[in-house]
Amino acid sequence: MKISFYPILLAVNLHLLIHGFAEGRTNGNEELPMHDHTVKTIKSKDGDVIDCIDIYKQPTLQHPLLKNHTIQMKPSILMEQMKGDESEFKIKQTWNEAGKCPDGTVPILRTRKAVGFPTRRHMQSADRNFNFQNEQQEIAFAISDRGTYYGVSAHLNTWNPKVENDNEFTNAQISVQGSPQSSTNKFEIIEFGWTVYPKLFYDNQSRLFAYYTLNGYETGSYNYMGNGFVQVDKTVYLGSSLHPVSQINGQQFALDFYLYRDPAFNNWWLQIRDKRIGYFPGSLFNNLKKSADVVYWGGKVLNTRGAGHHTTTQMGSGRSPAEGFQRASYFRNLKIVDGSYQFRQPNKIYPLVNKNNCYDIQLYNGRSDWGKAFFYGGSGLSATCS
Repeated sequence: MKISFYPILLAVNLHLLIHGFAEGRTNGNEELPMHDHTVKTIKSKDGDVIDCIDIYKQPTLQHPLLKNHTIQMKPSILMEQMKGDESEFKIKQTWNEAGKCPDGTVPILRTRKAVGFPTRRHMQSADRNFNFQNEQQEIAFAISDRGTYYGVSAHLNTWNPKVENDNEFTNAQISVQGSPQSSTNKFEIIEFGWTVYPKLFYDNQSRLFAYYTLNGYETGSYNYMGNGFVQVDKTVYLGSSLHPVSQINGQQFALDFYLYRDPAFNNWWLQIRDKRIGYFPGSLFNNLKKSADVVYWGGKVLNTRGAGHHTTTQMGSGRSPAEGFQRASYFRNLKIVDGSYQFRQPNKIYPLVNKNNCYDIQLYNGRSDWGKAFFYGGSGLSATCS
């Protein structure tokens, strides 16, 4: 299918590997350094170490653009929430079983200095016929028409896909993009979803993640690493593991992900169901300060060909989208935020895939209560994917 709109840089970035800090857990006998201004430390049974930090002294507020920042404790408007099957909402965070952060503090996952994380630019542009050049970046997305958007949301199930080696990752995300308005601007993108990324988190668990770039992926940051994200909620943090996850032919576990701009302060809020985790301050952005011009939903894999062939890293459940419910992974109830600041169904979505013999997407309209929806994913290396 040819889609006749403008060239874009998709959040189809990626970093073979990023910046000088890795988020995480204890690594062998190594102690992770405690954050400054820690009030309480919680050690989760899954190995994570979480510091409860004075909300007004969290690391992000050391960013040069945020030193005089006034924390927005909640959005100025309350967005409508999706109503889904309650059986899909049983995901919990293991760390809450070990304790809770006191009032006036926020949870931040401990970090340590990492070795061997060279910064490398891995991005990919799409021309008007959606031709791709980056062979390491493999995607199965649904994308909107170009327009003016103030947010994006979806209901998506969570899985624990296999990742072949520590340098690769797989994720599921909702994203907003602000395209450059002049030759001096660059693409600004925010991604929000779940990921399995061993080199970043030292394990193979599905975890919440957010990522932002201000310059088309020349640089960018995960979660709290780049001092861009302001944490507000004290019960959910970026980087937390998700339990349980969906099973083939079994129970499906899912979450509502929301990413939207606050009209009063220009901050981009991240929300899971009714938990408003925090936001990326509007003062960080130029192109995204007022709105996004493209939004998209879907899965992404980094294929390094580390064993000399296509990766076996799975996307979603690792099954073909043709297998459908309880086997393939899905996004449903896709929504955008328009000028009325209401979530509504997009007029059209388009499949965007660059290697459909490895990972694919199948738009779905078989249930009215699913709205705009699609199945996506794949196994990676196979008889048809090499």
